[in-house]
Amino acid sequence: MIIFTIVAIFTGCNNKTSSSEQSEAYYRGQSIYRQVCISCHNIDPRKVGSLAPDIAGSDLELIRSMIMTGKPPKGIKPKWPDSKMAPLPNLKDKIPDIYEYLSSFK
Repeated sequence: MIIFTIVAIFTGCNNKTSSSEQSEAYYRGQSIYRQVCISCHNIDPRKVGSLAPDIAGSDLELIRSMIMTGKPPKGIKPKWPDSKMAPLPNLKDKIPDIYEYLSSFK
């Protein structure tokens, strides 16, 4: 029992992936998210932001559509129908990294 307790303390006893197991894309996405997205979204993408909804776990097509057009893909109802997102096409090449970061919260 004591050994189990010691192991649990040193391993952190949580389900979150340790930082050493994250990909480079994750860290690039995290950096982009913190530099650009938190102006509207919460620093914790699982929480509602000041001007935009929670986006943790969003699928790739939704992220791509929102970044490129400011609208969800056809057939997807917006979380906040009365809010509009400005398109950010300058982030086109960063979409896979942002997705990698946001998908880690599933």
